[in-house]
Amino acid sequence: MSNQIITRIDFKDFPSEEGIRVQKWADGWGVNTKPSKTYTTTKTIDEMVAWLKDNGWYVVQWPAAEVFGVPAGGRAFLGDEPLPVRRKYEILKLRRRFTEALERYSRTPESYEPRSEWDLVGRLHAIDLAYYT
Repeated sequence: MSNQIITRIDFKDFPSEEGIRVQKWADGWGVNTKPSKTYTTTKTIDEMVAWLKDNGWYVVQWPAAEVFGVPAGGRAFLGDEPLPVRRKYEILKLRRRFTEALERYSRTPESYEPRSEWDLVGRLHAIDLAYYT
């Protein structure tokens, strides 16, 4: 990865792993490109977000949503705008998965503990899954 300019970074805090998983993509990456580098760091997500924003990165951060299998994390793009990280069918599949989870919850809300994830699903129509989560 030497001499490659990194233009996308994903960072996720998986509950089953120590530290934060960081994946980096070199300039020219596409939707199906594998990361150039993957490693684990002991820095916090907030520390990474602060550094990235201070150094000209466009950063999106999200909370964990255990019900949907989404770890806390974020995604950073070098520059002012994000680029799509998913194809249309992947976006539709994610949207369907989240909608089905909300429908299960709506049928039996008493069997679920109140969680912030349900607020996230309530705003699903406004989330652009091409770039985030």
